[in-house]
Formats: sequence, structure tokens, C-alpha cells
Amino acid sequence: MVKTKGIRANKAELKTPKSQQRNQNGGTLDPGLDHTKCQVCEEIIVDSTDKSIACEKCEYWFHQSCASMTNDTFKILQKSSANVMWFCDSCKPEVDGILKGVDALTSRQADSEANIKKLESKLDKIFGILDKVENALVGKEEAMEKVIEQKVADYMDEVVDKENRKCNLVFHNVDESTSENIDDRKTHDNAKLQEIFQYLDVRVNDVQIQQLVRLGKKNVEENGRPRLTKVTFSSVDIKRAILGKATKLPSSTDPFLNKIYISPDMTPKEREENWKLRQELAARRKAGEDDIMIKSGRIVKRRDFRSGQGHFEQRRSASPQ
Repeated sequence: MVKTKGIRANKAELKTPKSQQRNQNGGTLDPGLDHTKCQVCEEIIVDSTDKSIACEKCEYWFHQSCASMTNDTFKILQKSSANVMWFCDSCKPEVDGILKGVDALTSRQADSEANIKKLESKLDKIFGILDKVENALVGKEEAMEKVIEQKVADYMDEVVDKENRKCNLVFHNVDESTSENIDDRKTHDNAKLQEIFQYLDVRVNDVQIQQLVRLGKKNVEENGRPRLTKVTFSSVDIKRAILGKATKLPSSTDPFLNKIYISPDMTPKEREENWKLRQELAARRKAGEDDIMIKSGRIVKRRDFRSGQGHFEQRRSASPQ
């Protein structure tokens, strides 16, 4: 609820008063009111005619005029319900960042619910087909049921796994901190990521990074290869913006940036299929087909490739993890 003083102020909302202070004119301050100073003009808020309002976050008080607030707005806030809040100029940027993060999470939840409904529709169709198969295979019901149930379970597991990974990216060759302190390592990894984002000209704040983890066990060798860094973002759009500009990294003159390689977070099945596709690509290139590449899960002529979409396909092959 918005806290205000003046006109119809609710004294129950005010803090415990200080006793018998005097204002700048020598008068006695009303002991029934909060004598907090206005954070702009630094004058003590004297009595109920001194219209003022408190910030919901920092809880400091401001004169209505010092907060550049019109009388109409002030009156509306006085009459507002518990779900209306006011924030000062100092607190507003931080609050806005938090609210944007909440909006992104809400949007992501809505997308997930929509995808679940689509999956339910697909499952209805699948079960309809299964009913027809069951009727056609009299005498083989038990064996077929196990096969079909396993295929459906595998399909659903793959769909759920893809959904959970859709906002993820995997960063390769990001230097790893040698500190034993986990907070120091997190600070190091965040700083390295921000260096990459700044070079790619993609703005990503702390709220938009929902999770940052190193994959696997730490390499104890002094010159060991750094572990992969998996980052979960608050939206698919941020992931796509980064991946779309990742082709800039190899051309960087910075020895840290030009070794960075960014890839989608693939499921085990996707990694296996991608590995097989790379084997086919290597064999065909060895046979003389130089003008080919991998795009959207298939091998195509390079002239069909559009700039900015092939960073992952152009880099070195990797076996299934």
C-alpha cells in the first residue's frame, strides 16, 4: 500500500514519532507524525498539511512537490488499494529490472502451457492410432503394447527435454577460475560472459541469466581444458540474439574471444544425430563435395546458407557426449 501524509493521511501507517522536536521556524513539531526528512530538499516533514509520500522499496519520504507529483496523482495514491505502489527515482530502475524479469518468467510459463496443450493434442492423435493398431493385432497385444508404450515414453521424454533446454546455450573454451571459493568462480564466469556479450553487442543483465553452471568434473591439470559453461536465459529471444551473432567471435583479435564457440544445448538424441550427420558430411567432403554444409538438421549446398545462422555447423566436429 502507498504511504502518504497530508489531506487524508492514515496515521496508523506513520512511524513512531520523535518527541518535541522544533522546526526551522522555532515551532514545536507534532509528536503524532513521522518527522522524517524529505530526501530531495532535506526539510523535515512537519504536519498533516505537508503532503508527502514514502517509497515502497527504500521507505524514505518525499514531498509531493519534490517528487514532481501532481495533486491529482497524489489524491489517487491516497485512495489507492493495497496493490498500488510508488517508487522513488533512485529505486525505480532496479524495480523495473525485477519486474521485467518477472514478466519474462510469466511469458515463458505461458509458452510452456501452450506447448503442453499442443502435446496433449498430439498425444490424443497418437493414442487414437494406437487403438487402431491394437484392434488390428489381435493376439500380439501384450508385446505390441510394451513396444508402443516405450516409444511413446521415449518421444515424450525427448519433447520435455527439448522444452527444458530451449533457452539454454553452451559456451566452449571459457577460461575457468582456479579459485577454491565458489562465489569467486561465479563472479569470474559472469565477468567472462559479459565480455562475450559486449563484443557481440547483445545486452544481457543478471535478471536475464537464470542459471550459469560448469558441466562435468573440474580438470585438475594445470593446463587442462576448461569445462563447458551452460547458461539458461529468461527467453528464447535472448538465446537467438546471441547465437545469431556468434559468427563474429572467430574474427576477433582478442585471444580469449576468438577461441569461444557457442552451441545450442542439445539433448543426447540430438547430439547423436548431429554426430552421425557430421560423419556423413566429412565422408562427402572427402569424396569431393566441398560446397556443402549442415543446416537445420540436414546437409545442403553452401550457396543456400544465409549469413548468421551457421556458427554451430561451421566449427569442428564433436562426438556424442
